[in-house]
Amino acid sequence: MKPYYLSIFIIFNILLSNIDVDTPWGKCTIINNGTSFKNTEIEKILLKKINKLNNTFNVLDNQKSFNIIIDNNQFKTNNPHWKWALGITYSSPERIIIKDPANSHISKNRFKTVLEHELNHIMVNRLKNSGTVPRWFKEGFAMFYSNEVSLNHRIKIAKNIHVKEYFNLSNLNKFTGFNKSRFDLAYAQSAIYILTINKLFGEHSSTNIYNNMLHGMNFEQAFYSTTSKSLSEFNDILYPHLKKKYKWFKLITLPNQMFAFFPLLLIIGFIMRSIKNKKIEKRWILEEEIERLESLKIDDEIEKN
Repeated sequence: MKPYYLSIFIIFNILLSNIDVDTPWGKCTIINNGTSFKNTEIEKILLKKINKLNNTFNVLDNQKSFNIIIDNNQFKTNNPHWKWALGITYSSPERIIIKDPANSHISKNRFKTVLEHELNHIMVNRLKNSGTVPRWFKEGFAMFYSNEVSLNHRIKIAKNIHVKEYFNLSNLNKFTGFNKSRFDLAYAQSAIYILTINKLFGEHSSTNIYNNMLHGMNFEQAFYSTTSKSLSEFNDILYPHLKKKYKWFKLITLPNQMFAFFPLLLIIGFIMRSIKNKKIEKRWILEEEIERLESLKIDDEIEKN
């Protein structure tokens, strides 16, 4: 194919893969580089998720254009967490990059959940004082309201509850410098922290924090107005509460741990059975020898008589 034909073909494909959608939040340009969804399907999913968030929260009435890019492993970024994450949100310019299910090997339903999670980030990022919101609250808030909090998050907390310094809130203001294991734990902590806030201060506490910020408060002011606790005071009660609540969750993993020891248990069982069989065999030989000697003794007595 000649170079100019190739250029025309690429431009034509790019134009076909883009679609502009009018949403309650402003015009969204969808750049669909994936193969899992048609543009019309992405549009339908997008509008449904935005309407769901609008029905759940009060949102700022400021329409802004934003982009959603469905990635097929071509997106390049300096963000070290992109290789583990399924989606990522940027605020300037406002856009969501989300991995196509065909490349990330997730279900289409999981893709929809990730999109809702990232849209939640856009909603929070549009708050006036969004820069004061710590990362743990942003992630936990998005996970809670996209129904991502699971038993696995609780177990991950339980497995690490002995490391007290992990549970200092200030360590999770940003997720910088984390490896994969620490990154996964940070997400689990974020999810469980939102559950804890709602448990300790009322089931709508996380929503009330958001609403207070919607009315102009920064995060710390909104948190105190909702909970009557400063972040420092919450930090002091957080770890003892989690340690008491989740230390027994690691027992759930005991069946898996025992399964890992089954080969060793089989070997030990085989050795013990072999030792037992040898003892039984020796006893039989000894009994046979005693019987033989007694038989000889009886024969000798008969001959003497």
